[in-house]
Amino acid sequence: HEVVPLPAIEEHYSTAGEVAAQLGCTANKIGRVANKHNLKTEQYGKFFLDKSRHSDKQVEAFRYNAEGVQALRHLIHGADVA
Repeated sequence: HEVVPLPAIEEHYSTAGEVAAQLGCTANKIGRVANKHNLKTEQYGKFFLDKSRHSDKQVEAFRYNAEGVQALRHLIHGADVA
């Protein structure tokens, strides 16, 4: 039989909650800043299908890549921390 290698995970994607924990703010603020500055693009992350926390529905949730986290850090804490 043939052995198929696992696909390489090219990037780690963080949820708004994980980014919020890193930056010391709320997930709500992460979402507000991201929407205000149009960060929910391919450059800063990807949309994933996720299960809603409050129901059985599937929802699209944006997750941030390293560049997205960096952009949010810059916007929330200012250039001096970037």
